[in-house]
Amino acid sequence: MTPSTAPVLAAIGAARAEFAQLRRRVRAGIWIEALGVVGLLGVAFAVPSFACDRLLRLEVAVRVLLALSFVAVVAWQVRRRLVAQLAVALDDDEIALAVERRAPETREALSSSLQFDRAMAAPVIACNESRALMAAVVADTNARLRSIPFGNALDRGRVRRFLGAWLAAVAFFAGWGLVDAGSLSTWARRNLLFASVDWPRYTELEFADAGGVLRVPQGDALTVRVAARGAVPEQVFLDYAFASGETGSEPMSSTGDGEFVLTLEPVLED
Repeated sequence: MTPSTAPVLAAIGAARAEFAQLRRRVRAGIWIEALGVVGLLGVAFAVPSFACDRLLRLEVAVRVLLALSFVAVVAWQVRRRLVAQLAVALDDDEIALAVERRAPETREALSSSLQFDRAMAAPVIACNESRALMAAVVADTNARLRSIPFGNALDRGRVRRFLGAWLAAVAFFAGWGLVDAGSLSTWARRNLLFASVDWPRYTELEFADAGGVLRVPQGDALTVRVAARGAVPEQVFLDYAFASGETGSEPMSSTGDGEFVLTLEPVLED
């Protein structure tokens, strides 16, 4: 290396260091955009699936179908916004063109510096090219390097919007967990894990004599007791069916302690 070429190499090295830093920021922006889209899709899946499942208590097959459609959309967006974008080769020439598009005042100095660097590295220089002129262009670019707005090549507003979308999605689920952790847990278990858990009900009715088979002497009366938990209803009806096919529905009487009773007599068959 001769003394005359050392400043040229230093200038190119400084520019390429800026390119490498900008390349890392572009890739970080791609990740942020992908995360923001996934976060928005998560909220878009959670809200309607929660409302439908809470009101209609969807069957497992329907919940699985909804989850698979959500996964398919997420996979498509990740492939489009992350995998495909990261697969694009961002060489120094592409970075230089991106910077120059946002900063016309550079007058293609960065692109020219890269081209001249490759030309001077060649063993033979064309007769119509001047090594001194190329070195002067590279040196001038290096002198203006700090004034070149490399950061403008990155759409900061776009990155901020997707970062805000990701943070909003995280805040949504965190707030949901703080306000009503029970419903979040039930939704996740039903719609993500497909567990056989039921949504909590305002009123739960349970036979007070719940257990195995209840046996009574044929012809005796049978008193049925039902306990109510939660919001106690004003009226409870007991539906019954005998082995002969006879069916009926009778109102039960409230005892005032969250319990309802009904006596069937006489009981002649199952």
